[in-house]
Amino acid sequence: MPLKDDYLSPKDTAHMLGVSERTLARWHTIRKGPARIMVGRKVLYRPDAIHDWLKANETQPTGVFNTSAEQCR
Repeated sequence: MPLKDDYLSPKDTAHMLGVSERTLARWHTIRKGPARIMVGRKVLYRPDAIHDWLKANETQPTGVFNTSAEQCR
């Protein structure tokens, strides 16, 4: 199996995350997005690095949101 099959392109990564390739590049510039690998000029992403980044950015609810009429009084 070729090594490249173990990695995702920026296009595939952007699609997976629901963002544009430009957003991925911007995130890299500000050190926000998932870790990436440069092979010459080629950018690659490890699927495990993407999942780790998503887990690290996971948030939990901070409280209960109640929209009942009694709460609004």
